[in-house]
Parts: sequence; structure tokens; C-alpha cells
Amino acid sequence: MSEWPKITLVTAVYNGEEYLEATMRSIVNQGYPNLEYIVVNDGSTDGTVEIIRKYEGQVSCWFSQTNQGLYAALNAGFRWEACSRGCARWSGLRAGRRRLARGE
Repeated sequence: MSEWPKITLVTAVYNGEEYLEATMRSIVNQGYPNLEYIVVNDGSTDGTVEIIRKYEGQVSCWFSQTNQGLYAALNAGFRWEACSRGCARWSGLRAGRRRLARGE
């Protein structure tokens, strides 16, 4: 049997508590064996973070950033994916945002 190809999916969300749980549940319930699922909270002020936390064990990564818009949030998620392959690591919270640093 051949190995399943890796699929990376990024959900960018801003104040999406009304639809986020259904979205995340749908994705994680697919059961794809080689899924990298990244969720980017783009500065939500509603219950978005609480919903994401409910699924922490089923996502590869999630993080929050200050509100910068949909495309910035998507790019941040895909930047994390590209860097998770060895070119960077998370250095932690600084000024309320996650930043990438050259990895060890």
C-alpha cells in the first residue's frame, strides 16, 4: 500500500464563531491520515479562540495574530507550513504576535 500524500489545509478566521466549529469538525472528521491542519485566528474578539481550543488535539498548529486581513492570515498559515519543514521554529509570543526565527 502506498503512503498517503501530505495535504496542508489552512483555515484563516476572524470573528467566525458562528461557522468555525462546523468547519473544523468537518475537516477533522474526514479522517485523512496525512493531514496538516493549521488554524490562524486573525485577531478575533468573539468566541473563536474557545472553539479552536476545543480542537487543539486535532489540529497540527494554531496561533493568533493581530487583525491583518484574510490574505495576511492565509499567508501566515502557509508560511508556518513551509517553515515547519525545518527552516524555522516558533520563538514564542512577542508583542502579542507569533514570530518565526531561524530554527536549530
